[in-house]
Amino acid sequence: MNNANPKDVGERIPREKLHDQNEQLTQKHVQTLQFVQEIARENKALKATIAEYEKEKEKCKEIHAIAEESQTRLKQLQEQLQQRNDEINAMLLEKHKEESLTEKDPEMMKVLEEKVEGGRKLTIEKTELRDQVDRLERTNQQLLLRLEGQTALQSRIEEEQKMLKSYKDENEELKRELESLRHQKRQPVDFEEVDMMKARNNHLLQEVREANQKNMELNFRLSKLEKELAQQEEDKDKLTLIENLKVKVTQMQAERGSALERERNYEKMLKELQAEMMSLKESYVILELDKERYRTEYQKLLAELMYRRKKDSIDSASKSFKDFVHLKRELNEAKNENSDLRRMVKPAQLPMLRDSDGPRRLDERRGSGNSQTSKSSNNGRQKQNRTKSLTYLTS
Repeated sequence: MNNANPKDVGERIPREKLHDQNEQLTQKHVQTLQFVQEIARENKALKATIAEYEKEKEKCKEIHAIAEESQTRLKQLQEQLQQRNDEINAMLLEKHKEESLTEKDPEMMKVLEEKVEGGRKLTIEKTELRDQVDRLERTNQQLLLRLEGQTALQSRIEEEQKMLKSYKDENEELKRELESLRHQKRQPVDFEEVDMMKARNNHLLQEVREANQKNMELNFRLSKLEKELAQQEEDKDKLTLIENLKVKVTQMQAERGSALERERNYEKMLKELQAEMMSLKESYVILELDKERYRTEYQKLLAELMYRRKKDSIDSASKSFKDFVHLKRELNEAKNENSDLRRMVKPAQLPMLRDSDGPRRLDERRGSGNSQTSKSSNNGRQKQNRTKSLTYLTS
């Protein structure tokens, strides 16, 4: 049993050394796997960060789209506002032309002031016309009263003229009778009858004088009344003019009322448009500020993303190359160790057994078989670990 083959003893590797080698290889593989896992975690974290940046970029795009839409809406509202302002200006200019104004003022406030001044003048003119109408109405009432008196006087004049005519006829008759009496002088005269005739004649003469006096007075009053009637005709023309002026004043009042109503509507619309314009300007300023803020944030995020991408690409390129070289070196070392182990574990030439050393040889062969089995199992585990690490790295 003590006569062992020195060749077999020299070719065997101690179990402690083999275990140490296996432990070293296992530690190296574990370190490699930990390093690879750390790189994978960093890669996942970077991918998550990039995904977040992409989401923020999409949000920025949505914000830019909203800002552009708001700006488009603002432009549309400004165009509508400008169109409404143009319509209002056109309406004001049309009203300005209708009022026969020769000068065109583009400033709305001046137009409104002119309208107010025109309304004030129209009110003053209206007051003056109303006073004049009242005076003319009072004059008309007086003239109507006088006309009624003149109508009664005219009827009295006609009656007096009829009486005068009858008196003249009676006087003519008396003259004819007197002539007949003169022709009858030669005949006997009735003095009483003559006296009666003289008294009657004197009375008639007195009545004729009175009638002539009344006739003169009536003629004077008639001429005066004719003048008053002519004046009254002129007053009638004035009354016609007054009626026309009343109609014109009524029309002007109606036009002024409608113009004031339109002016109030225009002022209300103008105030609403100004308020809407101010709110739109404020919204536009807020949108511009938000736009600038989002643009600044987007530029910062984009710069940070580009910096990180550049840094990650440089780090990943350097780390990948270094890891590849390191793993290649470890793979070559593992291959060399594997080939060495295979050469060491390769079975030697079987010796011839003798009867004297049969049990010892059998024990030795059993021991060497167990060691070979443990070595082969360790080599299998190492191969499996290397295969797993290489598969993980390649993935």
